[in-house]
Amino acid sequence: MASENTHILELIEGAFILHEWVVPDGHLTQPKIEGRFIMQSGIMALISYGQSNPESETHFSKFGRYSIDGDQFTYHWEYSSRISKNTNETETAFTTNGEVHEFTVVKRTNTVVLESKQKDKATFNFYPDRLEYFEDGSLVRTWNRVVA
Repeated sequence: MASENTHILELIEGAFILHEWVVPDGHLTQPKIEGRFIMQSGIMALISYGQSNPESETHFSKFGRYSIDGDQFTYHWEYSSRISKNTNETETAFTTNGEVHEFTVVKRTNTVVLESKQKDKATFNFYPDRLEYFEDGSLVRTWNRVVA
């Protein structure tokens, strides 16, 4: 079991830079989006910024924990903040102790896939060079792995 978890952790742990965010009107890339996602030693953090048009922007920050046990992966955000600005107003939202998300781990030679057990059908595909996030089978975000 330890060697299986080692293979999984080698692919899911690390730092990632947001490359692309798919939105209803198309794809956002830098400089319209910026983001960092880090998973290491059971801790995860997300910081992102998006500007879908010149009049609005959104900032996210999240901190949470994850665990892996054989073919089961779970995570939850302990703290989450969202700040949305447009020309007329600024909205803020802060939450703590978010819901637990449960996934089944599918191991492949150079890929680890986390498949949601919940109705949102979220999927994370971890590759040696990138991370892809899907919702209901559609690609939503692509992250490039940071190589030291």
